[in-house]
Amino acid sequence: MLDLNTASPFLGVSADLQTAERIKTKLDYPNSNSRFKEAPQVLSARCFSAGNHVWEVEAEGYWDIAVSYKSIQRKSKDSSAFGNNTESWSLTHNGKGALFAYHNKRKTVLSGTLQSSRIAVMVNFEKGNIAFSAVESTITPLHEFKAKLTQPVCLGLGLYRVDPPSRASIVKAS
Repeated sequence: MLDLNTASPFLGVSADLQTAERIKTKLDYPNSNSRFKEAPQVLSARCFSAGNHVWEVEAEGYWDIAVSYKSIQRKSKDSSAFGNNTESWSLTHNGKGALFAYHNKRKTVLSGTLQSSRIAVMVNFEKGNIAFSAVESTITPLHEFKAKLTQPVCLGLGLYRVDPPSRASIVKAS
């Protein structure tokens, strides 16, 4: 589930806390130190500091699917954007099929175009493996990060365009 207290006022979150969508009109969410102020992002409610975890996300539009420390900056657009800091690792889709991986402001252009709308995010906390894969009839690896994970990690969703709609849903977590 998504943590509504972290949701940017530019994201609408479904009642079941599974789906977020980029919206045009800023929502009047209650003030929270956990809330992303500028970047249109949200974190998952559950974060992990050990073991293997998999999230499957159904996404469309211009999005980021990220693994992020719970402690990520929340106030500024630049330093809190997934992949723009040392606290998050992200896979970005530009809405036209192109994919990029980001960490600490370093961009990696991934070859090929995304055919699937379902992405699996796999984290092995102890080994520091963060892997993103496309889920279709088979699982196609897209990118893997190696990191020394030192704090609890959460799933993060960033949604950047109203038109065409950017939305993402957590469809499976284990």
